[in-house]
Amino acid sequence: MKKIRSKIYSIILESFEKVSYHPFDSDQIEDEGFDPYEVAEQAGKIAKNAGMNILSDMELFGVLLHGGTCVGGLWITSGNDIFSFDIAIDPKYRSMGLSHVLIKNAISEFQERSYAHEELGSGDLVMRVDVINPVLAKTLLKYGFHVIQTISKDRVIMGR
Repeated sequence: MKKIRSKIYSIILESFEKVSYHPFDSDQIEDEGFDPYEVAEQAGKIAKNAGMNILSDMELFGVLLHGGTCVGGLWITSGNDIFSFDIAIDPKYRSMGLSHVLIKNAISEFQERSYAHEELGSGDLVMRVDVINPVLAKTLLKYGFHVIQTISKDRVIMGR
C-alpha cells in the first residue's frame, strides 16, 4: 500500500511542478507563446464551472498554466477602501497546494496597493473575499483572514 501511495504522490508532485504562475499581461502571455484570449476564456470557464460569478469590475490578474492550458485564475478588484479577490482552480488540479500560489500573489498585490493607498492619504485599504468553497475558507484562516459575514451555509465574506 505504501508503494502505491508513493507512486500517486509522485505523479501529483510531477504534475504540480509543471504548473506555473503567470501574471496576466496580454503582451507577456503572448511573448511566452500563449494566446491571451484563449487563456482568459479558459480561466473564465473554470470560474463559471466553480459556480463563481466574476463581476465586470474584476480584472484577470494571474493564471496558472500547465502545458499552455489555463488550470487556475486570480481575479482582483479594488476601489475606494476595498480590495477583493477571487480564485478558481480546475477540479483536476485541486488539493495540490496551487491555491497558495494564487493567495500569496493576491496578498502581495494587496500590500502594494495598500501602500500606495496610504501614500495618497486615503486611509486603510481593507481586503475582502467572497468565499463559496469551504476548503478555501480554511486555507484563508491560515493567512490571517477571519469571517466578516455569513451569507449562507456555503458562502461567507472573509477579511484581513
